[in-house]
Amino acid sequence: MKCLSLFLSAILGLSLTKVGANPCPPPEEIFPCTCEPGSTGYPVIRCNKLKNITQLGWLSTISKGQAVEKLIISNSSLLGPIPGDIFKGITLSALLLERTNVSKIGSAEVPAFQGQQGSIVDILIFAVGQVVNVTFANMQKLEYFSMSGCAISNLGPHWFLEGLENMKDLSLYDNGIESIGNQAFSKLTGLEFLDLSYNQIRDVQRRILPWPASHLYFIELSDNKIQHLPNDFFIEMPNLREVYLAGNEITTLPEATWSKVWKKLVAVWLEGNPLICDNRIAWIYKRDFPDDFWGECTGSGRLDGKQLQDLTLKDLVH
Repeated sequence: MKCLSLFLSAILGLSLTKVGANPCPPPEEIFPCTCEPGSTGYPVIRCNKLKNITQLGWLSTISKGQAVEKLIISNSSLLGPIPGDIFKGITLSALLLERTNVSKIGSAEVPAFQGQQGSIVDILIFAVGQVVNVTFANMQKLEYFSMSGCAISNLGPHWFLEGLENMKDLSLYDNGIESIGNQAFSKLTGLEFLDLSYNQIRDVQRRILPWPASHLYFIELSDNKIQHLPNDFFIEMPNLREVYLAGNEITTLPEATWSKVWKKLVAVWLEGNPLICDNRIAWIYKRDFPDDFWGECTGSGRLDGKQLQDLTLKDLVH
């Protein structure tokens, strides 16, 4: 998984201009937040224990286009939504929002982070309470988005809109997600890594992803409540190599679903599922297992405790 802290100087290039030996704006301009030079020479601004959104008012008065390597907002009670255009006055590369109460970021009318379309690369949001909606659009440089430890029962279809083709890594683990809106990630045509683990998801459909998902390499769906995948789930995923489904409620691996992608996979993890080892999975033993495969029979009685890769076709028919 990518780290939030990237070597940003290569990414920012000529779009940001350093502001001298000390890149930070005057302390009084950003109070109650503080600033220090970042690893790339651009400022890192930290805002801790803010009591309301008005304490970020300096964002509208700071020198227009002020380059900021990273903005960190933590342990704050901003309450309510964050306006989509609140960061418009600065040129921001990375945002970390943690342990801060936020219900909504942006809207369909004003998507999140307006003014940052050509600069922001990474966004990490952690433990911000119940999130009703996040709306992103036209962020050409955004590559990494992570949200975890939040309360999101329904991930709607309008979180990720047009103009996000460069997003490569999307992580939404441990948010209590129960359902995913139709075509929720379908606009993310450059997506390579998708992590939806440690949620409460019961149903996943092919239509939530791009068609084709030409760059998708890694799918992480472990520790949910998934019982089966639809037959078309792996269609039009030419670069898929790793699938993680450990800790779900899957009982079998239908040939109609898996055969389309099986020979291309290098990693499949299925441990912690109540797999029934019977003739419904006989098709697997006419093919090679992925190099990194984990799966155990736990729901079939006679073969319980056996690793799938240790069985033979003869074991299934006796």
